[in-house]
Amino acid sequence: MLDGSPRLASYAEAELAGTPVTDKEIAAELAACFVDQDGKRTDTVVLACTHYPLLLERFRANAPWPVDWIDPAPAIARRVADLLHERPAAAASPPPPEMVFTSGHAPSPTLAKALAGYGFKPARQPV
Repeated sequence: MLDGSPRLASYAEAELAGTPVTDKEIAAELAACFVDQDGKRTDTVVLACTHYPLLLERFRANAPWPVDWIDPAPAIARRVADLLHERPAAAASPPPPEMVFTSGHAPSPTLAKALAGYGFKPARQPV
């Protein structure tokens, strides 16, 4: 079964920015993934969005029964690293990643702190 959620990515962004999302909202979005029919039921859910690992613990807590959660991000990261190793090495180490917000609004202090936790230097506004 394939099921997508129109809200989970925005829930992850809200949580990252410090705006809590209720367990009820998360459970409602997960509900379609959990099928119990004809003696068979969901045993694996693939996190098919880069945002979803940010909510993985909330997913586990709100799932109606235990399942295996597959996060493809590590495999994708390994493939990107393989591709980058094929490029010539830079003379100096690259600068830390930087976030640029094109909305004209600076991120909230909560979001800036969360991004720093992932190695991003303070965000700047576009020039």
